[in-house]
Amino acid sequence: MANLLVYIEPRDSEAHHASLAVLDASRRLASRLGAALHAVLPCQAPPSYGQDDIVTVLSRHGADKVVLVTGVDSAAPRLFSSHGPALLAACDQ
Repeated sequence: MANLLVYIEPRDSEAHHASLAVLDASRRLASRLGAALHAVLPCQAPPSYGQDDIVTVLSRHGADKVVLVTGVDSAAPRLFSSHGPALLAACDQ
């Protein structure tokens, strides 16, 4: 079975609106392909869980699973050198 991974760009404690739009479109594609949709969320520490936390929002936008990649500096520019190893680790899993 195929999997689709969508990189979620965090903004403060929320997902960037462009990431949510990509997640919505990917949900439609994953449904057509019979694939699982994984949202990859880089963060310094696991988010707090509540009624409208970021994991719940990603699930509402179609993510079957949310992969938390902790220890990533959210202040660092989103470059392969800072975020690439975390994304590769998520792909390996």
